[in-house]
Amino acid sequence: MNIKKTTEGWEYQGMIFISKKDAEQAKKNDQEGIGVGLTKSQFEKGKQRVNMWVDIDVLDEIKKRADNQGLGYQTLLNKSLRDTFLSEKTARVVDLKISEFKKVIRDALRSA
Repeated sequence: MNIKKTTEGWEYQGMIFISKKDAEQAKKNDQEGIGVGLTKSQFEKGKQRVNMWVDIDVLDEIKKRADNQGLGYQTLLNKSLRDTFLSEKTARVVDLKISEFKKVIRDALRSA
């Protein structure tokens, strides 16, 4: 797939990039199997960008707790998810419905 100039910016695989350089990097990453939305260092660290909708009250609480702990809210959220899904007592594969996922996040916030 080629990079195309659009009125919004530069497009590659349905994603819009502000600069052609960013679009070219996305194409290179895709060809190397890294992933379109990742930098090479993020891929090597095992990071993946996730876009999701979160209830406002939940996000406010995450940000408040993160600030109290001197952390970024995304760091706290990742830690809470890691502790919930990858700790020894919960080391198992879990398939969640949306409602179950929200409950897990709320429970994680209560215990954080």
